[in-house]
Amino acid sequence: MNRNRWRYLVDSLLFISLVGMVIIGILMGLVIPKGREANEGAKYFLGLHRHEWGNIHFYLATAFVVLIVIHLAFNWSWIKCQARHIFNRRWVTALVLTTIASIFVLFIFWHFYPKNSPRHGSRGYGRAPSHLLSKE
Repeated sequence: MNRNRWRYLVDSLLFISLVGMVIIGILMGLVIPKGREANEGAKYFLGLHRHEWGNIHFYLATAFVVLIVIHLAFNWSWIKCQARHIFNRRWVTALVLTTIASIFVLFIFWHFYPKNSPRHGSRGYGRAPSHLLSKE
């Protein structure tokens, strides 16, 4: 198989995994109920439990990241050429700063995500119950 067919295959798989992640994300966010208050039977959709849909979402996201790396490797010469054209002699610095900015944005979203929000249960996410913490 030649390089263009590999690119087409990788890009098609990227599209399929992205669409799958979006659809499952919408299902988990809007359709399938969550939390202790919801009926356990209602947490099933098309025969799969909410947690199983979450596992599929995770596997699609992992595949997406791997495919993005392959996609960038296939298109690296184009990326370098465009960076040289736009940033002239500072193209390496521009690519490094773009990478750092991408990692920084991911860190910011992780850092400000509410880890103790009420939607993760009445006691908060990751905290021990108060009766286990008291030393009476």
